[in-house]
Amino acid sequence: MLGIDILRGYISLDASHDSYLAESKAKCLEGTRAQYIQDITTWTTSLDQMEQRQLLWMYGAAGVGKSAVAKSCAIEAEAHGVLGASFFFSRDYGVVNPVLFFPTIAYQLSAKIPAYRAIIDASIQKDVTILRKGLGIQLNELILKPFRELEERDERPSQKVVFVDGLDECNDEPAQAKIVELVTKAIVDFEDGHRLSPLLWAFSSRPESHIHAVFSKHFSSPVFWRVELPVSRDYDADIILYFRHKLQLPDPARQVGLSSMGPRASTWPSDEELDILVRLVAGLFIYAATIVRFIMDPKALSPQRQFLEVRRLYERQENHSGVTLELDAFYSLLMSQIPSKQLLIVQQFLLINHEISRNTWQQTPQRPDIPTKSPSKEIVQQGIRIPANILGLTMQELENCFSRLRSVLAFRLPKNSRSSYSCPESTMIYFYHASFLEFLLSKSRSGEYWIKDQRHYAAIAVRGLRLFNDMFMMNGISPNEKIQRLRRLLPLFPDATNNQVQCFMVSNEFLYEFLCNHVLGWCIRSGLDTDTVQELRAVDLANLRRPLMCISNEDLKSLSKELQSIIGMSRQTRWKIPEPIYMASELPMTKRPGDSVPLEAAWAYIAPVLYCNGLQLSQDEWKDWRSYIWDICEDPGSSRYAYIHSQITLHYSSHMEDVFSHMESIDLDDLSDLELIDYYTYEWLEYYFRLKFFCVRVDVPRTITRAALRPWKKFVTHLQGDNRRLTNAALGVLQQKRNQDILPHFSLRPRPSDLSPFTSFRVGVLEVFVRSLEEILSTSDPGPPFPTQDEFLQATETYYDTQYVFSPEKPLLANLEYVNDCLNMELHNLSFLGLSCKKDWIAGIMKAATEALLRHHWAEVYSLFEEALIHTICLSTVKLIQDISRYSPQATSKLQELMERLD
Repeated sequence: MLGIDILRGYISLDASHDSYLAESKAKCLEGTRAQYIQDITTWTTSLDQMEQRQLLWMYGAAGVGKSAVAKSCAIEAEAHGVLGASFFFSRDYGVVNPVLFFPTIAYQLSAKIPAYRAIIDASIQKDVTILRKGLGIQLNELILKPFRELEERDERPSQKVVFVDGLDECNDEPAQAKIVELVTKAIVDFEDGHRLSPLLWAFSSRPESHIHAVFSKHFSSPVFWRVELPVSRDYDADIILYFRHKLQLPDPARQVGLSSMGPRASTWPSDEELDILVRLVAGLFIYAATIVRFIMDPKALSPQRQFLEVRRLYERQENHSGVTLELDAFYSLLMSQIPSKQLLIVQQFLLINHEISRNTWQQTPQRPDIPTKSPSKEIVQQGIRIPANILGLTMQELENCFSRLRSVLAFRLPKNSRSSYSCPESTMIYFYHASFLEFLLSKSRSGEYWIKDQRHYAAIAVRGLRLFNDMFMMNGISPNEKIQRLRRLLPLFPDATNNQVQCFMVSNEFLYEFLCNHVLGWCIRSGLDTDTVQELRAVDLANLRRPLMCISNEDLKSLSKELQSIIGMSRQTRWKIPEPIYMASELPMTKRPGDSVPLEAAWAYIAPVLYCNGLQLSQDEWKDWRSYIWDICEDPGSSRYAYIHSQITLHYSSHMEDVFSHMESIDLDDLSDLELIDYYTYEWLEYYFRLKFFCVRVDVPRTITRAALRPWKKFVTHLQGDNRRLTNAALGVLQQKRNQDILPHFSLRPRPSDLSPFTSFRVGVLEVFVRSLEEILSTSDPGPPFPTQDEFLQATETYYDTQYVFSPEKPLLANLEYVNDCLNMELHNLSFLGLSCKKDWIAGIMKAATEALLRHHWAEVYSLFEEALIHTICLSTVKLIQDISRYSPQATSKLQELMERLD
């Protein structure tokens, strides 16, 4: 894979000034902000001069038009051929991740400078890890170093300019300052070396203190230029021009029945009315834009009537004392026009929407060469569907509720959404400016319209808990019946044109995941009023405990002991299983001993690595430790080998004695399938991490691994019992997922403090179970009756043999589409549970499912395939049958034979 192709997986496609999302951020109206645009454009086009300023900071308060000026300047720079790159941070559009900043700049530069492109292409192919390094390394390796190489080759390209807008909207404040520090240092280094910087950098942001502090270090530097966009009445002429351009009524001569209006439309607004608007705006461009959208609302009776509302606001605010107060007064006016019942819905909807954007817009660079899943990004792309379903709102009801807020926000369907589950309900809310949401989130500014009021949290907590419980109550019924019930429960559930995968992704994963991560926090922030506590008591707590493990320690402390008991949040409780505490020993690390030392000294060198979780070893020390064990195992008949082998077995056996002692307090028959698998997962991860099993399975002889696994096999044998309890539990979980019961996304594990390196360790529900079997079955020792792949295959055939997929009332093609739907759902189920780690298992299970579903219909399938090949217009049918048959080698071979015969 080319380095440039890899780089593309680490960039933000929405960051450039001319991206689709940036279209809603208007450039300056022609004739406005003219001097600023002219000065900056002159600066960008007077390139390759040593005495020129290399760094620009344009700053100003929210809403003064920084982004519009930056966008206009970027357009001018592009027209003059000097634009290198642009990166417009935006909270509203999710362009907030600093990790993507320098890779995105580098990618855009590579499109404009071929020689530069060739260098970074080779660099990334050589070391792809630079894309995950710190910001400083990224800047040096992706931008500075390639330009230095071009300079050394005497191929220095002409100077380009980079525009960076909205730096204050980056989601990491230290990174905001770090970006400025790195860029300014690079420019200063070029200046000190009497060399011209290859890039001009133009930043625009609010004058936040940490950003100002960094830039202020260079105020006196000749390479630095700062430009302030003040909130000032000096720009009234620009604002008048803007109002005259935007506040225009339709030509009455072109409207039937309105020609008698004569010149009235052309004289509106009058100079007096414009003066009122200019005075109200007081130099703030975002205020002017918001007022224009309010007055020209196409759903209002008329612009003149809307203007009267604005005029009344001006008369009430005649003794205004600040621009923010004026803007807040206008936002209050908009909110006051919403009927009281709808107002509560709007506030709660915007609160849920804020929770989504605040906690899930965490962009992670996606490696094109490694398939990854980003459920949080998918949740964002669900748009209005999640809050609407929680509040029980149809699309029409939603449009009615927000009809009076069109001047401050819009509903738009993202262009080229990457989600496979998009639909009109995937529409997202876009705020025309961040100031409206900031107003709603500030109690001092919004007053009664504050969306984070306890009563709003209480309302969405109650609705969330009820929805959570209603969805879990559907566990156990068939998938088809579930879909029918979910369509009655969720107003924006996918319609009949969507397949099962799309339907259950919306309910069982996106909506479920969101509620898991937020519902308890809502309960706490609601003040735990009577209704919320009552709903907590009524919810199915056995299903609710797992997601509530996501609660932070700070939130946990705010709960009373009674409520901790209600929701099962005691740190000593893991579902129905008391959490065991296994203590780690503390042993000092000794130096590598010689060959003739006593046996105890050899073990004293090996033991600390296995016993002590806080032990830190260098790469060389790890290498020495492993090589020492190899040396011992080269002579299996030696006393050293026998002693070390027995000590390792004893080490793990001692732990398992503690496990068996703990198991006496557990009634295994009382555990559900999921709880038993969860318990098994917990103990295996303790074995793997705390007891350092991973140390004796990596680059050490197989005999040592067998010695370490022998005690674990005893544990598995006990859990299996005569009735194969563990196997049946795993198959039961798989059966639940096939029935589309709601299951946890991950097998969660309490994380002791001494396992901090693994705090982000999350695996599929069955992934640890399957991986542990792989470890055990990889040894040559005869083991207990472990679950086998054949049992999973037999269970798959049995399940799908009972699925009467083919309907005699439907044509063959419709039945095959349903088969394909079932196979896609099965593949998703296996991936969801974590079985994707066993590709041979997945291949076998998918083959078994395919054969079971089409056992008596292959002849019909081949006949239809042959017919579709003859009539080339039926290529979609050919593709469908190929997709269905890809899991069956025999069917694939037969299709290939038909294609070759008809070629």
